[in-house]
Amino acid sequence: MRDRLAEVLELTQQFLGDRANDDTRLAVVTQGSIADRPDPVTAAVWGLLRSAQTEHPDRILLIDVDTWSESALATAVATGEPQVAVRGAEVLAPRLTVVAPNAEDTTAPAALDPNGTVLITGASGTLGRLVARHLVTEHGVRHLLLLSRSGTAAPQDLLDTGAHITVRACDVARPATQGRRRPRPARPHHRHRPRRLRPLLLRRRRPRLRRTGQLRRRQRLPRRDTTDLGRLTRTGLAPLTTTQGLNLLDQALTTTHPALVPARLDLPT
Repeated sequence: MRDRLAEVLELTQQFLGDRANDDTRLAVVTQGSIADRPDPVTAAVWGLLRSAQTEHPDRILLIDVDTWSESALATAVATGEPQVAVRGAEVLAPRLTVVAPNAEDTTAPAALDPNGTVLITGASGTLGRLVARHLVTEHGVRHLLLLSRSGTAAPQDLLDTGAHITVRACDVARPATQGRRRPRPARPHHRHRPRRLRPLLLRRRRPRLRRTGQLRRRQRLPRRDTTDLGRLTRTGLAPLTTTQGLNLLDQALTTTHPALVPARLDLPT
């Protein structure tokens, strides 16, 4: 998988770095993988190139076909969609649909088990800390496993809640680099029974945006970067306040859907 990803990354960088290609698009074609039963390698390639698409809009086209043909490629390109799957004469494109929480849905998952453990990645960032405290104060979670690359100790206000906090320095993308810090419970706690582990994955901002924020802090400039905000809004995503984001998290926990996008959309009608 690593070799294939490295190959695709190198080819993509070469294409994007060549000024002669400024007015052209790169079409990456896979066969019979995405819309049906994606294999891990192809799924990783699509994930890599989807990230590249956000940085370079309208420059990369992702196509999955059931049977390779020039007509299938032409059909995909003609749609104008950035990501498509061609199945015979049918063209499939990914779409988000609105999910409304249903308070009467008896199949919805039960509330978070206070005796279970919630795992949070990216836990040392602002978002991770907000979510961790929210889970403890609003959902009654008593056991948190906080993962981050730095393994930064949990903030004192979180420890003061009385929850049992375990901190680990771990890059989830590179398991071999993980280390461990001593758990820091706010008070003695006897772990005498097994607990269910529930993961909560928090995606950090892209490195480019993070470096921009670091540069602005060193220059003592306002943290809010209008360039970054403009890039976000051009994708159709509207900024979220802390309250709005945590409310969306609460709503997501009441559904049985395995993959949700808690976001405010601002799309052209």
